[in-house]
Amino acid sequence: MATRIKAERQYLMAVSIMNGIITLIEDDGTIQCYRQRGITRLSKAAIEQEVRGGRLVSSWMKYRELPANFSIYFEDPEIMGRALATYPLVLKANRDAARAKRVRH
Repeated sequence: MATRIKAERQYLMAVSIMNGIITLIEDDGTIQCYRQRGITRLSKAAIEQEVRGGRLVSSWMKYRELPANFSIYFEDPEIMGRALATYPLVLKANRDAARAKRVRH
C-alpha cells in the first residue's frame, strides 16, 4: 500500500486577489499567479454568469488552482482585508449547505 506524503504547509503573502486570480510572492521571491480554490466545483452556468458579470476572468482555466498546502495572507489585513484562498461563490455555497444541514437536524 502506497502512503501519501502530506506537503508541508507554506504561508505566502498575497499581493492581490482579483476576479478569481491570486497573485502572490513565492518563498524564493518570485511572483506567481494561481486561481482561487473551488472554481471547478461551480456549474458551467454559474461560471459563465461570473465571467459575464466581471467577477471572474475569462482565462481562469489557464491558472493552476492554489495548492491545498498554501495558506495566504495580505501584508496589511487592516487595509486589504482577509485573503480568501477559496472563490467567494464557493464559500457561500458551502455556508448555505452547512446551514441547511443544521436546520434539518
